[in-house]
Amino acid sequence: MIKRIVGFGCSWIHGDEIEHPTAEPGSKEHRVYREQNCTLGQLAKLMKVKPFNVDNRGIGGASLQCTQWEFGRWAMRNTATSDTLVVVGLTEASRMSWWNGPNKNSKHGGRYMHNHWVYPGHPWEDFVKFYYANSDEHKLWAMNYWHTVTFIHNYCSVHNLPLFMFNVFAPPCDMEEVVDSSWNARGYMHSVHHKEGDVLALGKHPNEKGSIILAERLHHMIDSAKIL
Repeated sequence: MIKRIVGFGCSWIHGDEIEHPTAEPGSKEHRVYREQNCTLGQLAKLMKVKPFNVDNRGIGGASLQCTQWEFGRWAMRNTATSDTLVVVGLTEASRMSWWNGPNKNSKHGGRYMHNHWVYPGHPWEDFVKFYYANSDEHKLWAMNYWHTVTFIHNYCSVHNLPLFMFNVFAPPCDMEEVVDSSWNARGYMHSVHHKEGDVLALGKHPNEKGSIILAERLHHMIDSAKIL
């Protein structure tokens, strides 16, 4: 029986654009509302997992590198138990991230820097341009994806952790460890948007209604794949 859920991935796991109607952004009330009403929180409700047993480690704008690093940080600090379901939303494989370190002289210090974000006038701006010109290519995207899937799958297999990995964006290659590898959440929700009305926020993330619909779909995928 699953008693806990821990989720990793980008803004679709984090719950970007799930906004409390009155609470200030950054407040505890706002965070709790987002975590309980985003897709991961709605999935937990369907699985009858209590809110205080849901650990949302999604990061807005995250890459597959961020996902690996956050998973590794969690794995090193927590005892693996078979009653914990690991949920991984695999983001766009073309994204790349670097850690800026505890640089107190920059507003960007102590956080991830992403190739798909713009940093005008910041030293990382030139670095990102160099990366795009000299390293970015489809073969690298596929390797990023393969490495992330393999790393997390192998760890969970060794430690007897139930694992549900799904594509948020269309993947660069198919991998059998990913449930329904031809499916992706973004494409699904954009098609649902035309069928069921306003289920997406302005930035095209699922809103509260959309999060319920996506969570129901993910719950069905978990059941169909017989993960538990």
